[in-house]
Amino acid sequence: MKAIKHNIGAQLKLPVERVVTIKGRKSYIVRYEDSLCRVQLFDWQENKPTPKHIRCRLVSINEFGFPSFEQVAQQEEVSLIEPVKPKAEKEEKISRKNQVQSFNEKYSSFLKRKATDNANTQKREVVNITNYRWASQEEDFEKWFITTGGVKKRIEILISLAEKLADYHRNNKVYKDLVPEYINIDTTKWNVKAVIPETNYTYSGLGNVFIYASHAAPEVVNRRMPNTPMSDCYSFAIIAHELLAFCHPFVGDAVIEGKNSMDDAMRGNLPWIDDSEDSLNRLTRRYYDCFFTTPDIRELFKQTFEIGKEDPMKRPSMHQWIDVLYDAYSHLKRCPHCKTDFIYSEEDDYCPFCEDEPVFPIAVAIQHIDKKFDFETYTFSDTEMELYSEPIGVFLVNKSNKLYVNTRHLMTDTFNVKDVLSIDVVSPEGDPNIAVVLEPLDGLSFYASTVNGEKYARPINKPTKIVFPTNNPRKLILSLKEINESQRVINVQLNNDMIYAED
Repeated sequence: MKAIKHNIGAQLKLPVERVVTIKGRKSYIVRYEDSLCRVQLFDWQENKPTPKHIRCRLVSINEFGFPSFEQVAQQEEVSLIEPVKPKAEKEEKISRKNQVQSFNEKYSSFLKRKATDNANTQKREVVNITNYRWASQEEDFEKWFITTGGVKKRIEILISLAEKLADYHRNNKVYKDLVPEYINIDTTKWNVKAVIPETNYTYSGLGNVFIYASHAAPEVVNRRMPNTPMSDCYSFAIIAHELLAFCHPFVGDAVIEGKNSMDDAMRGNLPWIDDSEDSLNRLTRRYYDCFFTTPDIRELFKQTFEIGKEDPMKRPSMHQWIDVLYDAYSHLKRCPHCKTDFIYSEEDDYCPFCEDEPVFPIAVAIQHIDKKFDFETYTFSDTEMELYSEPIGVFLVNKSNKLYVNTRHLMTDTFNVKDVLSIDVVSPEGDPNIAVVLEPLDGLSFYASTVNGEKYARPINKPTKIVFPTNNPRKLILSLKEINESQRVINVQLNNDMIYAED
């Protein structure tokens, strides 16, 4: 391979060797010095004869010295198919007022949407993630926690950050120095997005880099191993612990009281504050952390800081974090008195701030339906379907807590998560019957049937009101496919004798 003779951006006329088709797209193979390079065709070149030369621009040179080119479009003079007819004199006298009115009528919905987007853009806020960590100088924990978005905002931040890191890891990249100082939170009315500098990543296994020991994995701080995706997972777990448990997982009483140094804690020489076998570094003063973490989240903390502290391969991956964070988000309930969210469960069924116990008239179970199994013949029926009695998950709905069912619940797409259905209680106070509005999202349509298999007259493809009489309870089954196919379904019913999934 000879040295590259030209600078990035140089335009060259290169000979075309042949045309190849890769994944349905055609490309030219061009020669530069003794290298063959692939350059994609323009759409209008698809059915034209192969030229002898094309003009290309040098885009980049990779780490092995191979060049990359893109084709430079050549301007061509295009003749008109048909001459332009002169406008009639009457048409030219249309008033400016009528033109503006016609434009506004045609594009009114677009202008309205754009105005709304601009209003939302003005409300955009970018702050550092450290604003969501508890600071000891704060006097009122409850006021600080609620005014900074509560647990809902923090879980949204962690989901966004986890998905970004998972994308890095899928491409064999690591972020290498994941600390709060580098993470900004871009917030609009409808969206929370974690933003980290794109220049900070490296390829897995190349080098041992860290600046802040407070969030680096022990093997990286002690220079036993290079940065890996599992060291990123360790750093992420520390940030998650700071946002949801309000303290550093290794700064316990032993460090605060001066028995051990902060350096010992950061290097992993001390047990974490909730170690199941070693109480040396327990933390006695806690702030509601059990209310804002689920058992699954606490288990991932244990796997990271106890089981996986010395063995990186035993740490939870980013995909495991994404799963438990989305599950926690699904169980958030809003307290109408405190105007904040909390994680609702059978054990913790009240608001941690005001101790209000909300009432949920509607229960929504995610269940599996399959062909009925005959235990006498050990065969599956060809015609009868059966709804599994033990649900995969149960969600509760009231007027303050609208439910959004997403693609992860129905296992239709676990990476590009989208909401597919909203369920909203709309019955007035004191009404003995409970009315809900079912609204399919993303252009989807749901088949509706009873638990016994009777189908409704039409699919639900627009906002639909359903009344659940308290004197004659019904169970409504919603499915994306015909009810006679194996799938996950949504079971909507009154919250009376709902069977809950075991933890």
